[in-house]
Amino acid sequence: MNIELSQDLQDLFETVREDCSSSLWSAAVELTRRAEFHEHAILDDEQQYLVLHSGDVISPKVILWPTDLNWACSCASSDDPCLHTAAVLIAIKSKRVITAASGSTSGLNRIEYRFQAEQQGLSLTRWIVGDSTEQKLTDSLTSTIAGIESGRIPLQPISAASEDLTVDELLSEQRNNLLPHVALLAVFRCLASIPHVYLDTQRIGVSNERIRVQARLESEEENAYRIRGIYDPEPDRIFANGAALLNSTLHAIELVNVPAVLRKALSFEGEVFRNNDLARMITQVLPELRKRVDVDLAVATLPEAVEALPKLNIHAAVIDDIAVFTPRIVYGDPPLSELSCEGYRLLSQSQVPRRNRDRELALIQELRNDTGLVFERNNERRGLTAISTLQSASKYQLSGESLDRFRVTEEVTPNFSWSGGQLILLSNSDHEAQAIDMDSLDAALDIGRPYVRLLSGNWIALSEKWFARYAVRLREIFRAQAQHQELPR
Repeated sequence: MNIELSQDLQDLFETVREDCSSSLWSAAVELTRRAEFHEHAILDDEQQYLVLHSGDVISPKVILWPTDLNWACSCASSDDPCLHTAAVLIAIKSKRVITAASGSTSGLNRIEYRFQAEQQGLSLTRWIVGDSTEQKLTDSLTSTIAGIESGRIPLQPISAASEDLTVDELLSEQRNNLLPHVALLAVFRCLASIPHVYLDTQRIGVSNERIRVQARLESEEENAYRIRGIYDPEPDRIFANGAALLNSTLHAIELVNVPAVLRKALSFEGEVFRNNDLARMITQVLPELRKRVDVDLAVATLPEAVEALPKLNIHAAVIDDIAVFTPRIVYGDPPLSELSCEGYRLLSQSQVPRRNRDRELALIQELRNDTGLVFERNNERRGLTAISTLQSASKYQLSGESLDRFRVTEEVTPNFSWSGGQLILLSNSDHEAQAIDMDSLDAALDIGRPYVRLLSGNWIALSEKWFARYAVRLREIFRAQAQHQELPR
């Protein structure tokens, strides 16, 4: 009995008949009398059918796209259309297709796939289901089919598509029903075309499309941002082994391999970046994330990453007779950021320089070699040592207040006289005569630097020739006078 087809199916029927040779069409008519045709899946624009024939371990699957006048078959035939495609269309027209809606029974078993949600993720079991019976598949599908055909297993034949046997092979290496993520990916590819799939008794679909992980950048508070991982699209349910349920369809989640430094930012709690951490976020975290995932910027504005050369800056603060030197590395002019013993700090809210760590290390070593200053701490220097440090640091940018106390601006060739038990300096300059601090002269001789301190607090540089010739003699005279001894001649 023939039925009236929809216009699309009728057009497809006529197209296939015209493309078949007369001998192939006759063979297809004969096949419809010997085989069974089962509706496998009916989608919006796609229809799938299984052709069950005695002696076939794998049931060929025919897919029809009536609207597009297109078809496909899983068999290995080089004919296009093949025998099975023509037979399916003849079976549809002659109402020989067994469907769930028709209430027809075939006496054949099918394979159902049942997922269960467990704490560790999704587990999978397979069931042999007939018209009124079901039992769990505990052996491989291939050996079960062979056992049925040999009579060793008392079951009705199983209608198995090629996807069923592929899944059977994939599961053969699994020790238990819990599927690792790599197995999920392969199984889901097969189950995407299988209609009998369930999750906790609910019938569901399976998709080849993976749910992707993205990174989203959001404003957290003033001058603070949060980067966190999100799913695209957002699933209804997530399972621990990397699967997700979206609109009653299972998807595999696309796992992203990221280094340890990015894992917190890509977690679903995320990582918050504030103030000094913004530079790392802009110049390191975001660029590395973009290499691996899409990044959604859910912010109005974001500081711009710029190139800037690092330069040494030494800040000096004077407390009594102590100079405190704090080395810094600054980026940009005016400074956009600085690195000091207190850490890295942004000075601009609109621009963030990319750090050059190799150059930073080179500058730190250069500073130690030139001045003896240690970058990782505040460096205290007293008296003549402060003068010497200030002199050796003059090649760098210096900042700070009260540095004049330790600056030596001229070289003096002195004359001396005694007055009131003090050694009075009579300089060759226009400065008035002042008493000299003899302790500073001792220190100058100890380190071989011609800088002495006046009792007024200022420092002067003695002529190097004069210092080399007379300074030792002058100290002897001062010590003898202080001890009321006879002055040396």
